[in-house]
Amino acid sequence: MNINPKRMLFMKSNGGTSGASKGGKGTKSQTAPMVMIQGQQISQAVIDANRGTRDHMQMKSTTWQDIQADYARIGVTISEEQAKKIYTAVRHFTFLHDTKMRKAWKKEQDGRSLTPLEQKELEEYKLCAEYCKIAPTIPSSNYDYVYRGIKFSSTTPEYAQRLVSLKVGDSWDVDGMPTSFSTSFQTAKYFSMNMTTGTKGIVVHMPNKTLKNAPSIKGISHYPGENEVFVADYNWKISSISDQRTTGDGYYHLYLEPGK
Repeated sequence: MNINPKRMLFMKSNGGTSGASKGGKGTKSQTAPMVMIQGQQISQAVIDANRGTRDHMQMKSTTWQDIQADYARIGVTISEEQAKKIYTAVRHFTFLHDTKMRKAWKKEQDGRSLTPLEQKELEEYKLCAEYCKIAPTIPSSNYDYVYRGIKFSSTTPEYAQRLVSLKVGDSWDVDGMPTSFSTSFQTAKYFSMNMTTGTKGIVVHMPNKTLKNAPSIKGISHYPGENEVFVADYNWKISSISDQRTTGDGYYHLYLEPGK
């Protein structure tokens, strides 16, 4: 498995089809909201009807031309230069920039000023977030869940503890940020383990059938073995909890379902 052991990512199968298949997982509606894409107001119904699905692709098989075609599919024309910027932004996210991008996003949300480098990370992260809104979705017919592994980290213990404090029925919005998951349960477990202490962490189980803004980025990623899915769906609640830290497999399992 081609995994970067230094990335605190979080991430079922290794299939793949070329291109995008029609028939995304959204629902059409006459009153669907409008979404800002490349400075244009696009109906969510148009996006849902045309984005389609795309399974995991092989290493480096997704190109800037595919991204350009993904935008064209929903009626938005972007230049080669812009398509390459989006491609680069997604690739950077998968290569040690994910934490930097998320920190820059949070800093802006808190109203704090950003350094020029942080501003660049934020601009790329916003391109990633927009691409999640229009890209073909990972097909639910092939994967029941996507997974994210989270460590009990000594550097950020409050985040894991906050998740453990959640109860059945509580809401969780994935921090309102585009976030990396995986179709591989084993990958999620790998990234949730603290390699220094051997402590097993949290595995989040997100049902795939309700995902909309969640493309596979395996064909772009520096680490395709992670079977990465870029999730920008935020309305969730805890459906069940299975604490197996002292019995079972040793992990703390959180199962999600769509919120209201």
